[in-house]
Amino acid sequence: MTSRLFGKIDLSRFNLGPGGSYLNGLPKGDEECDGFAQGYWKNISLINSSGDIRDTQYKNTSATYPTEYLKHCPELQRLISESFRTANLTMLRAEI
Repeated sequence: MTSRLFGKIDLSRFNLGPGGSYLNGLPKGDEECDGFAQGYWKNISLINSSGDIRDTQYKNTSATYPTEYLKHCPELQRLISESFRTANLTMLRAEI
């Protein structure tokens, strides 16, 4: 399926540097599912079905919760709340 651009977010409106540095500095945790056979990948859960930072699996659910990781990134929280219908988010993760 061909990708389509359906919107743009003006990232200059957000100071994402401190939150990005925080997320980048987190240790790589254990993965419930590792999609890569080689290389290094950090899957950081920001919103999920449990609010637990160790919960990295996607679950089809109607209730989602921010994790401690997202709570340390107020500008990222603002970007999410101003740019998306948060009621429709079922999972959000930073993949670094």
